[in-house]
Amino acid sequence: CATVKEAKRVLAPDAIGFSSFDAGTADMKVLNDPDKPCYGQFGGQYSFMVNFALINSVAKQLGIATVNIETQREFVGRSLNTNVLPLVDLLAVHPSARSQMRAWEQDRLTIKTMHALNRTYSSPYPRTLDFSLLQDTPADEREALQGILSSMKPQGVPDTIAYLTEEELLAAIEGLEELGYERDAIMMALAAPPAPVEYHHLFFAP
Repeated sequence: CATVKEAKRVLAPDAIGFSSFDAGTADMKVLNDPDKPCYGQFGGQYSFMVNFALINSVAKQLGIATVNIETQREFVGRSLNTNVLPLVDLLAVHPSARSQMRAWEQDRLTIKTMHALNRTYSSPYPRTLDFSLLQDTPADEREALQGILSSMKPQGVPDTIAYLTEEELLAAIEGLEELGYERDAIMMALAAPPAPVEYHHLFFAP
């Protein structure tokens, strides 16, 4: 809220506007659900999800006439004019995701999925993928996965939270099916409504 207040103060009247991206919700049912706390420990870090409904009210009180809040996925898809799916959501539709996989097995699925996507995926922004294998990865698996990582092209999928377009997923569908993915499950994920708590994009113009 303090950031929104400061942004309004410093932005020129003809500025493009202010954008913010973070995880949270604007759904009052979720915010008032005692069985769904708005905070928790994730990856060793104590985190609070953003109350976008409150920020919207604060922004209006500050005199900001128009505040737009949408999921980050909707924002990216609208900007690219297509359906998009984050890599993490693609991983979630793999049949093995329904079972209890060990952490190194999750890493293996992630690396092999990125490798399958990279056969057809090409990023305009080359970068080296930084992916550290876990210590408890079996030696033979570690060697194989390290070989895949070393062969990753700089124009490949950049990280595990990258957004993939429907066209990019369909272009790679043959390789994904070889890994056990189902085309129908991927198409359903592309059309699925947002989760109650999601990464959101908040925008306002001065």
